Amino acid sequence: MSGQPLLNLVERQQSPLFDSGSVGAFLQSPGGSGISQEAWLSPHRLTLSFAPDGTRVSSYRSSLFQSFQDLMSLPDLERTITDGIQSWIGRSNLNIGFVDDSGDAFGVSGLSQGDERFGDIRVAAIPLGDEVYAVATAIDRGVVGTWAGDILFNANAKFNSVDHFYAVFVHELGHALGLAHSSGPNDIMNPAAFSLSQSANDIDALQKVYGVRQLDQYDGLVADDRNDTLANATRIKNPGSFKGTVPLIVYGDIESVTDADYYELRPLNEYSGTVTFRVVSDGISLLAPQITVQNEQGRVLFNRSSRSTVGDDLTVTLPALADESLFVRIRSSRISNRQPGSYSMVATFDGTVNYDRALVETVLRQDYSQLKQSDIHTLFTEPAPRFNDDLHTNDSLATATDLEQLPGSLSAARYRVQAGISDAIDKDYYRFTTPEFANGAGTITASLVSMEQLGLVARMRFHNDSFQVLQKRVIARGDGRYILQVDGVQGNSDYYVSVIADRPGKGFDTGNYSLDLSFGNDPYVLDVLGSGELSNSNRKLQHALYVAETQMFHLGIQASRNPLLSTGIVWMTIHNKAGRVVWRGATRPGEFRSANSVVLKPGSYSIQIELAFPPGWIPAGNGFVLNYQIQGKNVSDPMGPELINPANMPFPHCSPTSPEFCYPGDIHTVDPFILVNGGDVTIPPGTPPPPPLDDLNLWYWYQNWQNGSQG
Repeated sequence: MSGQPLLNLVERQQSPLFDSGSVGAFLQSPGGSGISQEAWLSPHRLTLSFAPDGTRVSSYRSSLFQSFQDLMSLPDLERTITDGIQSWIGRSNLNIGFVDDSGDAFGVSGLSQGDERFGDIRVAAIPLGDEVYAVATAIDRGVVGTWAGDILFNANAKFNSVDHFYAVFVHELGHALGLAHSSGPNDIMNPAAFSLSQSANDIDALQKVYGVRQLDQYDGLVADDRNDTLANATRIKNPGSFKGTVPLIVYGDIESVTDADYYELRPLNEYSGTVTFRVVSDGISLLAPQITVQNEQGRVLFNRSSRSTVGDDLTVTLPALADESLFVRIRSSRISNRQPGSYSMVATFDGTVNYDRALVETVLRQDYSQLKQSDIHTLFTEPAPRFNDDLHTNDSLATATDLEQLPGSLSAARYRVQAGISDAIDKDYYRFTTPEFANGAGTITASLVSMEQLGLVARMRFHNDSFQVLQKRVIARGDGRYILQVDGVQGNSDYYVSVIADRPGKGFDTGNYSLDLSFGNDPYVLDVLGSGELSNSNRKLQHALYVAETQMFHLGIQASRNPLLSTGIVWMTIHNKAGRVVWRGATRPGEFRSANSVVLKPGSYSIQIELAFPPGWIPAGNGFVLNYQIQGKNVSDPMGPELINPANMPFPHCSPTSPEFCYPGDIHTVDPFILVNGGDVTIPPGTPPPPPLDDLNLWYWYQNWQNGSQG
């Protein structure tokens, strides 16, 4: 981008003292030595999409293209966004690929990352307050669901130039990647400055989260171990008894304009048909690939270069060579500054291959880059493949597998493993070493994610080096992700973590998972927003939630342990004033469960807590008591859009000069929301009750992966 710096702020249109313009901008722990916890779990496979005009965002419809058509054309808008993406991803272990957007409403139930309907980061424009140019939902432990990473421009904002728009986008994308505000005069992340390029501070902050850009698994640290020559080509391995019926897939990364990756495909016995190589960066990265096919003597048989600046999908088909290998070279086509980027490649013997094409498209774009080729093959050869199958060799603390640090991490260790639970009795134990902490002790944050829809539902347990079980604090659970923290761990010490099915033998007890461990000095503690006591004579209680400013909430419910109620389910349902279900979650006695984050605009809501049992089940005894807590956080600054019209505020400020809101019951407080027991919000008759069921894990899977909406 070019042009003179402007005096305008990159985030706020007015007061430079008011610098909190991004939603849920993560707070970095001052003085902490650990890397930030606020990182995407699969930074190699981030995606971005433009929401079509008309897409619902809260109470508004997006108008991204219409709002800024006088500032720049559609190609210029896409080019500006692409340039902004490239300015970040070339600095670290990141990829962002463009994908189509279905136009589903923002915040619809689904995955934080990998939802096939739209990008992980969605870009839209809606009317916001006069003082703000844009807001972004940062990566936060409490932002669970499809809101994570989304960027909303102010449809009413007046940008001075394309450069001005660019600076705002790059700043908000930094928030979407997990970066906090900074104060350096030339920092992109300084909300009171204007900069068109990242400063050393910006790059350092990014690399502390994601590390420096790393070579792929086929490139060693020394020249002789890199596959950048024909002599050092990586062999595309065939599965046992290979007859050419399955596609052969590898994952790679071009980390600079000088990097090249060579692969060798050996001949198939008695095969004389064609061979196809397909290189895909479209939807994965911005890499413009060049693919060259050579014979064993290095003679070029075919060459093709991309001219796309947003990733591409190149296919090369040529006759197989009799008793001779084919060599494929992949590098950047050098058409622009889009030098680094990841890709997937699939090779097929066309005359014999037989496979599910939809499965291939999914596998090409999944974050399987750390898996062995043999594990990738099992996706096409086995009905229920298990990654890194340990054959029950690490089922105990004494036989725990040593985890290797994730390459590229700068300021602390980070661990990630993709593996599988193969049967109902399988357990996976891992040993790892903590980094040094500034204060001697720190916090482990663990994220466990199932890698298949309707797949494994697992739980974790931590032990110290004396094999003692450590207390954990659950942050989120029940939406395809399980996040917890362990406090007070010592630096430079060995610890253990185990992964086991949540309910062995009762469904969802096998499948593949991704486990991520990170460290820091910033415990994340949920607030207790409300509580109550359920009993046999009173199985339903109600609370009122009053919201004065639009904001995002992470919510869940904790129930006390009671052996008499082992099959009971405690439901938490939020209805708006019209009686519509806007959020629903549930837990079992003795557990905490949450659901996707929800944006609530100003108004009155009812929170109903109800103890339910499967059909035909009657609790033993009549005197049971079950305590519960409503836990959560508002994980955003007030987001606004309804605040552009003061008439939309149901709980106005108590006076023109007072910061306090006036809530029902003569409650005056500066808090942008309050929760009270009982309350005066009536649930209309005919409102659907929670479903009767005996498998809470099943409900969560369908709720958050298939139905596409809360409630």
